[in-house]
Amino acid sequence: MTNVAYYAIHYGVDEKGYIAYNKETHDVEVVLPDETWQQKVWSYLHTEQEIEKATGIDTYDTVRIAPLESLENLKLALTLMWGRTDVQVDWSRPVELDGQLMFPE
Repeated sequence: MTNVAYYAIHYGVDEKGYIAYNKETHDVEVVLPDETWQQKVWSYLHTEQEIEKATGIDTYDTVRIAPLESLENLKLALTLMWGRTDVQVDWSRPVELDGQLMFPE
């Protein structure tokens, strides 16, 4: 088990990268081929977000979260990132680092 959670991301047709989140220090690394897109994700993750959090099958509470405060907050923020930044999380695709596959948590 590692202290870092990895999430594959992409924008455009095939511009791939990843987010690496340290669960202990709450630091994040955003890796994308274009710095402008990388900065969009970085800014999104460092900005408090207002999110409709499901409390039942069809009931929601509006909550304000700091995405990097916890892994739970990060995952909640990632569910809406595409609509807010045009960068999509590839939930089923692992991140490959040095030949090792890192699956999302």
